Formats: sequence, C-alpha cells, structure tokens
Amino acid sequence: MKMSGVFRVVCWMLFHTSVLSAGGKWSRDAAMDNFAPSLTDAVSDSFTAHSLRACAVACSNRLWCNSFVFNRHFSSCLLHSLVFRSNYQKHSSPGSRYFVFRNDWCRREEGFTYDRLTGLCWKVMSASKIWLLNDAYYAPDKMHVGARRPLLNWDGPWPNGQPDFYWATGQWVDTTVDGEFWIDGEPDNFLWSENVLIMSNQQGGRYLLRDAAGVVGRRAVCEKRQP
Repeated sequence: MKMSGVFRVVCWMLFHTSVLSAGGKWSRDAAMDNFAPSLTDAVSDSFTAHSLRACAVACSNRLWCNSFVFNRHFSSCLLHSLVFRSNYQKHSSPGSRYFVFRNDWCRREEGFTYDRLTGLCWKVMSASKIWLLNDAYYAPDKMHVGARRPLLNWDGPWPNGQPDFYWATGQWVDTTVDGEFWIDGEPDNFLWSENVLIMSNQQGGRYLLRDAAGVVGRRAVCEKRQP
C-alpha cells in the first residue's frame, strides 16, 4: 500500500505549575484546577487528608495510583488509577488541585501518559496511513505503535471520542486476553481480517474493546520504549 497523507498527533494543551516530591514526583496540572472526575467508578480510593503531602504519599504508596485530586477546603483526597487529560466530563469542585505522577522520560507535556503499574508510556495519535507505516516512521525515536497487552485504564472516558488501538505485532487479536476487557462476543476476528483494536462505550457505560478491520485513518496508540 502506498503511503498517503501525513501523521498527525492528537494533543491536549496541558500546563504544569509545580512538582511535589513525596514518595515520588507529582506534577500539578493547572488546566484541571477546580475540577474533579464525574464518574464515581473512576475513583479508586478516597479519604480525609489534611495536607497535600499526605495525599501525595498515599498515592505514592499504591502502585496502581497514577493521579490524585486534593481539595484543601474539604481536606479530601481522591486517588485514581486513571490519568485524566482534560476537564471534559468533570464537575466543578472549587479548591481542587489535580496531580499526576511525573516521569522524566515519559513527559505529559509532550502528550504522553505514564502508567505506574504496567510501566507503559503512550500517547493517542491519529493517522492517515496504515499503522505499519506509522510504526516504521516512529521506530527511530524508540516509539512503537500498538498495544501488546491490555492497559488497566481502558475503562474511562476519553475526550473527543474513543481512540482506536492496534496490536504492536500486527497480528490478529489474541482471544486469550483477559475477558473483562472485551464486549460480549468479542473478539471474533470476522472474516479473518480484524487486526485492529477499537474502543466502544458498552455494558453499563464502560469503555470496552472489540476487534475491527484495519483501515487508513484509524487512531492508534504509540508506545514509547523505556531508555
């Protein structure tokens, strides 16, 4: 297939105003000030914390925790496994401040998301050429288009629609992947041509996976390898 079009990175404007070190490095995202997630199932843990440091230490001590919201007015601390990229579908929460784990080689301000539990560093991209060509394009930068294993965070809201996912190997979807990530009956590899992972809002509002045929223009996940 001929290469066509250009590769476009989908990014969100994010601002970081401070870094808090408390059992780890946590960077405040000022774009999320005074907001909190609307979906209660995205909150993995919540408790009373009388200081920002106490909230940061609590998140640091839980490997699944990638972000937290601290509200000084109510002395509340909300711990999340998800990393939220904007205030899309969030509710107003005056006094709330949002922090994410800061990784020096996986920088949020460059559009990447870091998952502490899996050690994955990735960003969502849109493309106007097939994913194999995108993969070759980014290989010199030690980035790889694809998702070889399910991420724990694939059940949360995504701004501006749902991103599409691909296997890093280019092979068809592996039916041995943990069933909790899949829509009922998926993956079925219809006509032996469905080698693309996409995300759909199904089953109680959760974003779950199904397989689909690979075509030009689908969004992909670009995984950045550790240095």
